[in-house]
Amino acid sequence: MRKIIILIMIIALMPIGFADQIFFDLDNHWATPAIYWAVDRGYVNGYGDGTFRPEQGITRLEFLAIYQEILKTNDIFSSEAFETLLPYADLENEDWGKKVLIATEGNLKRRGHSLLEVFPGANFAGETPISRKEAMMLVAWITPEEFPDPEIEFMDLNNGQENTMVDRVVAHGIFTGYPDGTIRLTSGLTRAEATIVLQRLAFKLEIFKDAATAKLLIPSDIYDNAYLPFGQYEGKTEKNGEGEWTDDGRYLRVMRTLEYLSFDQQIPFSEKKLYDESPVTTLVSLRTGEYWNRIGVDYYLLQAAPFSEEEKKMLAEEMFLNFMIRNDLSFMESKQLFQKYAPKISDRSLLENVFAYWSTQIASPEERFTLYSMQANEYTNRGYFIDARMGYEWMRNQLQGIEDREYWIFADPNVQRMYLANLIFLDDQIGGRESVETLLKRMRIEAEELEKAEQEERAALSLVEELENRYHWEKIKVLP
Repeated sequence: MRKIIILIMIIALMPIGFADQIFFDLDNHWATPAIYWAVDRGYVNGYGDGTFRPEQGITRLEFLAIYQEILKTNDIFSSEAFETLLPYADLENEDWGKKVLIATEGNLKRRGHSLLEVFPGANFAGETPISRKEAMMLVAWITPEEFPDPEIEFMDLNNGQENTMVDRVVAHGIFTGYPDGTIRLTSGLTRAEATIVLQRLAFKLEIFKDAATAKLLIPSDIYDNAYLPFGQYEGKTEKNGEGEWTDDGRYLRVMRTLEYLSFDQQIPFSEKKLYDESPVTTLVSLRTGEYWNRIGVDYYLLQAAPFSEEEKKMLAEEMFLNFMIRNDLSFMESKQLFQKYAPKISDRSLLENVFAYWSTQIASPEERFTLYSMQANEYTNRGYFIDARMGYEWMRNQLQGIEDREYWIFADPNVQRMYLANLIFLDDQIGGRESVETLLKRMRIEAEELEKAEQEERAALSLVEELENRYHWEKIKVLP
């Protein structure tokens, strides 16, 4: 009988490959979307008779198997094999159950926990229905210790340690109470309830896997890393009246050559007349002459020729000195120049001056945010965190019509999100968690006071909550 039960459990948990499987007992069931979500990902499956049995209790081993897979999928648990002893005696001869427990125990030990804390005793009793308390303990271990006060009191809860655990999983929206005001720790979980709980946990982990607050964010653009002319060439001739290449023509010909070579290693013989066979030689010739576009020449020399670090620094600084006497570059040309070569500037005063000059060429709030984010990123890489943070203060002062706001200053929601995430990142670098908590509180207060439609206010508050969760979840992931 024992072998039959284990076999049924394995069939119920292991995916059988039917992504479009239909269960006959899920008609209008409240957990249907979550169940099919879990089935589609191979976390859980139904029975051979075409049912899922949503109201049947889920066992300890069933829950643990799904829990482990979700954490491995989101890189919280390692998939490598662990050298650890099986903490229980009753699964020694059950290969599948033993494998699940050893992998889970090994991962939990790396986080300072053990299955014995949840399931004490010599035997695991994997066929026993898991209780809500046991499931909550497992979930609480991989959620952040810092959490918002859920402001919910449960009538059947009066233990201090249990309160902390329940507050954590409820505050993160993974578990909820019942309409009668109870949490029912001793009750079991049905297969439907377990699927909902584990789906909520998976969504949290998936959303915050690449946390916005893990680094400074800079808007990207499809034209980044494209070959750019670094100047205006409309109306300029590439050849003179005698059919010879002008300096502009030689430069543009080199550009086209390098662009072609970036996609292919060799120019076809039939097309060689359209391209420059010695682009580096031509660029050196233009550089030693009186050609006006020193930015473009130096930029492409750095792309096409090998230089020492000292030579790269010299060419980069020369480019930026020329940048400050020009005002004809597009925003994308300037952005690419700064992305690639601002790190080569060793003179801090020059770095500050070129960013300041670029700020005089900005045409929109979104461009201004990009500039100050790039400047903050450069300062951050050099350890100038306070200077990086000050840049955002200057930016806010330069934007018009927002004198009464500190944080909600961009119309574009994506730029707004990046702006707030960057403030959190920098405040964490400067003042740590306490500084970030103060910042988040101020963001939330201002969001509540926005003179906007109710829907926009809710969106602002939702954004603060999202960033707060991202910050907390990212912190938990850097623990040993």
